[in-house]
Amino acid sequence: MNISNLRSTLNSIIGKQAFLKLSLIASLAISGLSQAADYPPNIDYGQQGDFVVKRGEQYGRTAILMPIGPIMINLPELPGSSLVNVEGANDLIDVARDSAWDLSDLTNPQLIRELREPRQVASMPIHAHATVIRVDEQRGPLLYGRGAGDLQFDPSGADSNSQLVRVDDFWRWNRTQPIYDPISYTHLTAPYYVRNYWNYDLDTSGAMAIRDTSRIVADFPADGVLGVSQRHGWLGEVLTHWDHLGTTSVTGFTTWLGNLVVVTSDQLSTGMAIYDVSGFKEGREPRLLSVYQPTLSEPDGNGGVNQIGIGGYWVESYGANKMVFSARARDAGPRRVNPGMFIVDFTDPTNPQLSCELYFDVDKTDQSDGDGSSDPMYVNFQDHYAYVDHFKVDMQACESAYVDKHISDAEFKQIVYKFDDIANQCDSSQYFRPLGQVGLFGGYDWWQTDDVNEQGMCFFVTDDEPDTNAPYVAGHRPLAGQSEYPIDGLIQIHIPETLRSETLNNAVQLTIAETGEAVNFRLQLSHTGILGVWPDEYLEPNTEYRVQVSGIADFMGNVMTPYEFSFTTDNGDLFKPTPGAIGGAPREVAPSYSGVPYFPNQSSQMACQPEAENKDLWVVNPDNDSVAIFSTSLDPNDYSKTHQLRREVKLNFEKPTSVSKVAGLFAVTHADDDKVVFYNEDGYPRFTIDTGHGSHPIASVADGDNLYVALYGSGEVAKLHVGRREISQRITVGPTPKAMALFADRLLVTRFISTMEHGEVYDIEIGDDMQLSQTITINKVLVRDDIVNGSGVPNYLSSIVINQDGTRAWITANKANVDRGLQRSGEPLDEDNTIRPMIAILDLTAGADANIDPTTTEGSIDLDNSADPSGITLLANPQIQAHTLRGNNNLILTNHERNSSAQITTGSAPQEMCTTLRTLYVKNYTDRTVSAIDVASYMHSNNLTPTIETLSTVTQEKLSDQELLGLQTFYFSSIPEMGREGYMTCASCHADGGHDGMTWDITALGEGLRNTLSLNGSSGTRFGNLHWSANFDEVQDFEIQMEQLNGGDGLIPDITFTQGMSPLSHITSGQSEQLDALAAYVNGLGKDRVARSPYREYSGQLSTAAQRGQQVFNQQGCADCHSGQAYRDGLSHDVGTIKASSGQRLNGTLTVIRTPSLIELWMSAPYFHDGSAATLQDVLSTGDHYVDISESERSDLIEYLHSIDRELYIDDE
Repeated sequence: MNISNLRSTLNSIIGKQAFLKLSLIASLAISGLSQAADYPPNIDYGQQGDFVVKRGEQYGRTAILMPIGPIMINLPELPGSSLVNVEGANDLIDVARDSAWDLSDLTNPQLIRELREPRQVASMPIHAHATVIRVDEQRGPLLYGRGAGDLQFDPSGADSNSQLVRVDDFWRWNRTQPIYDPISYTHLTAPYYVRNYWNYDLDTSGAMAIRDTSRIVADFPADGVLGVSQRHGWLGEVLTHWDHLGTTSVTGFTTWLGNLVVVTSDQLSTGMAIYDVSGFKEGREPRLLSVYQPTLSEPDGNGGVNQIGIGGYWVESYGANKMVFSARARDAGPRRVNPGMFIVDFTDPTNPQLSCELYFDVDKTDQSDGDGSSDPMYVNFQDHYAYVDHFKVDMQACESAYVDKHISDAEFKQIVYKFDDIANQCDSSQYFRPLGQVGLFGGYDWWQTDDVNEQGMCFFVTDDEPDTNAPYVAGHRPLAGQSEYPIDGLIQIHIPETLRSETLNNAVQLTIAETGEAVNFRLQLSHTGILGVWPDEYLEPNTEYRVQVSGIADFMGNVMTPYEFSFTTDNGDLFKPTPGAIGGAPREVAPSYSGVPYFPNQSSQMACQPEAENKDLWVVNPDNDSVAIFSTSLDPNDYSKTHQLRREVKLNFEKPTSVSKVAGLFAVTHADDDKVVFYNEDGYPRFTIDTGHGSHPIASVADGDNLYVALYGSGEVAKLHVGRREISQRITVGPTPKAMALFADRLLVTRFISTMEHGEVYDIEIGDDMQLSQTITINKVLVRDDIVNGSGVPNYLSSIVINQDGTRAWITANKANVDRGLQRSGEPLDEDNTIRPMIAILDLTAGADANIDPTTTEGSIDLDNSADPSGITLLANPQIQAHTLRGNNNLILTNHERNSSAQITTGSAPQEMCTTLRTLYVKNYTDRTVSAIDVASYMHSNNLTPTIETLSTVTQEKLSDQELLGLQTFYFSSIPEMGREGYMTCASCHADGGHDGMTWDITALGEGLRNTLSLNGSSGTRFGNLHWSANFDEVQDFEIQMEQLNGGDGLIPDITFTQGMSPLSHITSGQSEQLDALAAYVNGLGKDRVARSPYREYSGQLSTAAQRGQQVFNQQGCADCHSGQAYRDGLSHDVGTIKASSGQRLNGTLTVIRTPSLIELWMSAPYFHDGSAATLQDVLSTGDHYVDISESERSDLIEYLHSIDRELYIDDE
């Protein structure tokens, strides 16, 4: 008797509950023994909702659960995994490990083995939460695991470990061409690549294309039809292309079903578009059959409704004629109040219809409809049920009830069942795998429970009775009896069940109905049960075909009733007239905004003169020391706009940082020369106002004849009267004033670098005389860290804008999660929760942060899966907000009136903006361009692909080609190299090469508490190893941070650093062109990047006190370590500052600290490696830094230390 039969017999004899207990005890007793895996018995496992068992908590966030035979493959996702209660794990790489499980006993699944080498970073198959089984002619079913290998079940194996066979390098898209990894959502159902427009790392540039992934070609040129992310030749040969976004404005996922390509919206909720793609191999453009963009009205929680389009975090096809959306709640862009699930029926692809509309967690007093943990992200099916998060949804019942377009409370209770996952220390949001009467839920650690880790695999009973329902065909493309089917069409058949993979062998037959002649095809099973049948050749014209499916068993052994259907092909003319517009309808010219326009007064790197469309555009180029002037011209008939570079002005002044038009002139702040230069309209300088040595004028706004200037270095705001050519007033506001916004008599100025406790905005009343009315505190966000939100202090407050009635201001910032780390919170920093982008909101009526309760997200906006927001403004329609994501090369438009959003690809490192009636100008820092975007079409009709003209602002680049590539790498969070989800760049902590004022707990990286150092002036490793512990001897060693902190693949192919591996023993230079370019850029940050000190005299001389302090410095032997003009000796010493919180060096003992330079001490607080000295007074009272001198001598010494700047610094080599 085999094990399954024995279990069945015991169950029948002693009863179900007793059997389950006995089974668990017996299994635990023999868990160390080797045995072959077998399918579990199809017995009664309990009542619906019963918790059975949990496994795999130590393997991270469960992202994919797919069986091959009776062996379950668990493929986790590193982002979102947790270390809580995982013994022996130092970081997330130790946790997120692929694993295989024996499911012979569903009450006690047994780990077979891990599938990857130790410290090998988990890599996801298809979009992190999907995979497929390919049925190969010789080897049978093979599960695609990408980095885990292609996996096969061999029933003849002596034990479960030998039954699971890894078949490396066998995944082929055709039988003769090179091996290829599936990377597209369309690969779940078709052997062709079609891009997605998912709002994570969304690239809106270029055309939609169908590509043959079996035919790898050379990379495509930048000036071709393909977008930035689509130019890789390994994505395959282009068969056809068209302007999808321009004609439909539908973002999201692309699914191939029969001869249809269906695009269904992501969280941008832009609807659905359906194409007939017949003829694509011959280059024919798809025909647009329908665009479905309904407006839904969801309960808003206050008795009203919130209107939003249809879309979801994820979408899957059911029956090949329905799309099922799982939708998360989200705070902004667009706002969705309630999590939900929607079904759109497109049996008639020319007329899709919403057939089910459900909202969860509407009634906050009734947890049966959802609770605070309800977060439907992914969807899977069993029979006519959909599983989204902890909800089981009867789709048939929902569609029946929705005939009247409404679901009552009573109907909802009949349709939806909620599992108590959190109560059983489980989470269900990440995946569902049906296993008969038992369902396997995959999840991640819910952030609301500190001492419980919900990640892993949880087994629940999903029905009151054992599963005796045979698997069945829920639908297919082509439809039964369909005629005129194109000869190049594919076949998809949906069986909504988990299937025994070995029963797929010879389960599908495709024959010519009249003769019975078999047709050769490839067969693939998607993770949700869609069988893809891909004929090797075109079908014959005018021929009836029969599809037969038989012998397929579900996981519990129920065998389907044989099923067949027929269809007839057309005459074989792939260019015959068919319904639908070719490539979509032509774009109409959008009129200009007809409402009352609003042009906010804010500082910017551009001045675009909004009063007319044909005025000059002025642009500053900060690190090219130039100003570009463009003439503009607008055609009054078709509204096309052209630009011409008039001249690039280059004076003998450094670092122009902002430009404003004031009193008929253009004022440019030159930060490194402490000057404001006033030009006439032709670009010739008229006069200059000096703001004082080290004042560092960085931003400006104009009001009449007055120009208000933020003096970043001196912590002041100056009022310049243009007519009198003088500084009429200057007031001290506080450290690092930067971005400015003016409304009426109210001037707001951000503090760029925050304290570790909060951010600040200086609120100034300008009137006749400027007065600092108050300093508005922006709260440290204290929400629990998770994959969509996180804590942190608002830092790098880079841009601010005030709305049209002066009641609100928005500020772009990074959230620095400095309270997280193994020492500070017990959790390591990771790619989701080190730095997160945010928009802070000020209530200007109250003069306070709108985020009143920092333990909630109310009143602030977390920008998930993005990096470094750097500019924010309003369009001429003041209901539309625009912000740039410098680290992702994206612009986000949010229409608060329509509750819609758009994402537009810009140039490299987009920063500040300015607007006219029709045009939004975006300054792209690292590729020296401006994107001139015609936003009239978005304001008018929500068009997602506005016309964009790219303007080059630099004619002669100062940097070498390698340094420029390095600069672009420094500011770009490339996926997957710099991280899995695009959160961090080098500039996230080192904007403009500087520091961020933060002290980080990087204990998990083998270090300790570390205060961020500026890179400026160091010239890379010119003066010795990098960091406080001197743990890097090459700039290229930052590869280890990309891999181990950012969670990225790194810029060097394959894994470079394993756990405990020292960068000092590994040569990283010469391994990657891009990494070497990054090093070249950092190595170039020399003397000219060192700032001037405002502690010097106005003329730049050392003050009398500083000169006395210089003598004290030399007399007290400070120069013994801080020697030469670099003020460092390149060595490391024990100076009495090392303590327990200092941690380690490269996972070893930390005994000495590298000598830091003394340049820019005036702006680099806090001090010491652990940030423990808030002031230089504290420094001189600590350890070996203590000096026994008088108070006046100490004051003079500090004055000198504050005065060490570029003037005293060593020249570059």
